[in-house]
Amino acid sequence: MKRILICICLLCNVIGINAQAILVGTDAGLFDISGIPHQIFSGVSIYNIEKSDGSYFFLTDKGIMKSTDLKHYTFVSESLPKKTLKLETSGSFQLIKKHQRLKDIAFHPENPNIFVTATNSAVFLTENGGKTWQNLGTYGNANGIKAVAVATLPDKNGIDRLTVFVGTSVYGLAWKQPEVSSLWYDANTGLAKGPESTDEVSDIIIHRNKNGTIEIFFAQTFKGRLYKLNWKHKIAVLIPSYDSSVDNATYLDSLNFSSNLLFGIKEDEVFAVPVLLPQIFPNSFVKELSKNITKTLTSAKLKASGIFDTLHCAYIPKETFQLTEDISLKELFALRLHEMRHEYVELADKKKAIYIPWNRVSELDSYLNIIEKNYLNAIVIDMKDDFGYVRYNSTEPSITKVGAVRKNIILEDFIEKTKEKGVYLIARLVVFKDQQLYNYGGGIYSVKDYTTGGSWRGYDINDDGSRDYYYEYWVDPYNEEVWKYNCAIANELVRRGFDEIQFDYIRFPTDGDNLGNAYYPAKQAELDKEAAIMSFLAYARQHIQAPISIDIYGANGWYRTGARTGQDVEMLMDYVDVICPMYYPSHFSQSFLDYAPRQDRPYRIYYQGSYRAKYIARNKTIIRPWAQCFFINVSYDRQFYGPYYIKSQVTALHDAIDEGFSFWNTVGNYSALPQLDND
Repeated sequence: MKRILICICLLCNVIGINAQAILVGTDAGLFDISGIPHQIFSGVSIYNIEKSDGSYFFLTDKGIMKSTDLKHYTFVSESLPKKTLKLETSGSFQLIKKHQRLKDIAFHPENPNIFVTATNSAVFLTENGGKTWQNLGTYGNANGIKAVAVATLPDKNGIDRLTVFVGTSVYGLAWKQPEVSSLWYDANTGLAKGPESTDEVSDIIIHRNKNGTIEIFFAQTFKGRLYKLNWKHKIAVLIPSYDSSVDNATYLDSLNFSSNLLFGIKEDEVFAVPVLLPQIFPNSFVKELSKNITKTLTSAKLKASGIFDTLHCAYIPKETFQLTEDISLKELFALRLHEMRHEYVELADKKKAIYIPWNRVSELDSYLNIIEKNYLNAIVIDMKDDFGYVRYNSTEPSITKVGAVRKNIILEDFIEKTKEKGVYLIARLVVFKDQQLYNYGGGIYSVKDYTTGGSWRGYDINDDGSRDYYYEYWVDPYNEEVWKYNCAIANELVRRGFDEIQFDYIRFPTDGDNLGNAYYPAKQAELDKEAAIMSFLAYARQHIQAPISIDIYGANGWYRTGARTGQDVEMLMDYVDVICPMYYPSHFSQSFLDYAPRQDRPYRIYYQGSYRAKYIARNKTIIRPWAQCFFINVSYDRQFYGPYYIKSQVTALHDAIDEGFSFWNTVGNYSALPQLDND
């Protein structure tokens, strides 16, 4: 850590810092953009800038950094937990501790030594300026934390108590008074609901007004709603002056209070909303103020071309726009000021594909006809299937030794024919569900059953005590030999002509009454499921020189959480170029977004789901969902499945983010596919 501090200090700009400087945080460090943009320090990525009692605090990729003069820096989060990953360095694997991404930081309005932060799954409180931290957990013990806040508020008996708030992806708004109880309590009355629960809360701010009264404001990320919390009755009161629609996907975040205006970030602009009635400022003034703040950030980004690419956050002194309080803005990716993306992301953009099972490759001409007729441009095809068979003519010893190669597809013939048509080729590799590798070497790579010591398979127990086994065979996601095997397949395919590698089943087993019996021999004590996924993808990203895509459950693309599977979009976005959520309407609960007009349910799911995933991934990756082109015998499909059902998914994706899609049909039967437009 001393080395980090020295590095940051050595790179500090020697010129003085104007007290009215507009500061911005980027992946390249901190910049002053008041005049000619210039760097103040580097060595960290900065996601949020706050000021409390004269000191600056920075939320960075290395924790919380504090400075009183923007020349000298200390870290005040070293005692917070770190994530341990298994990473390859110099040809060997080592356990390396990484700072966990902190989601937010918020200060007590009266005591600068009291502040809170959070990881994805826990809230942390300090009452001594960061010297020590208390883990407060989170409401519902679920991950997906988005925002935190802290203040002193009366308890039910009127006694002032330290009170902490948390905004979550799945459970809305919750609060805790740590000195009174270890429990969290929800404050969701009045909040807009999502399809299954209270929808995500994006930001919370606490402000003391001129009368000395504490005011609590917060927003819902994808509902476009602003609220003020009635603390006495724990009711969220909608701020009506903000035009919002619960049914249309939108984005709202990064709240500030200044000059009796509530500021924040929404898609493509900074907004300001009066929260007092009668309104002090005319609408024309408020709109012009919002426009000028947005313009300031936009012009700064243009002036900084070649100096920094990303723009994560900004700190704007009150004097800049004659306000009563400074403004701290984060989540600036929503302004779309940095569209420069990795080479592989650009290559993978706007691909419209159909999936072809390996055993239908003899019908390639008919699939190429479907592609041409429907203005598609890509194919997803099994190269390592759901049973672990390698379905092409591999010649690599590290692959063939497993005995899984079946030369069903001669790559030279397949690639020549598809490339003649200009088709983009995506190789689907099923990773951790692999019957062949599961059985190889007497099960040396399989998930184990701690009750028997043998290889584990999931099963359900019937009423008569008999067992129904799942036809799934899982290998150990912690095992680096499993990683090497899959990456060897990926690299051979890239060398021989594939454009993209798509990983499926990048997750842990989730089913079976005996799931609790599963254990993972390669798991080391410091590693968790999320770390296993991150470590594998870090290894893959290091070794595969092509776009990498990954398939995830629809729920993991809808909510800011990797619960059960380890598939957390906010984690995945750092390692992959394309995220492919499976938003199949048949696979959600039948009541999920099922309201009139009912036939438009697929449109709603794909529009809102893709929009949410795009913002959860901070516009960093392509979101290319799987579109349902198959019938499942569930109530909604029985009534509505057909051409309109299929086409409305594509229309929704075009309307929402327009980054591509892939049609899925397990057996490759696209007879129900309607004629698509060239858009």
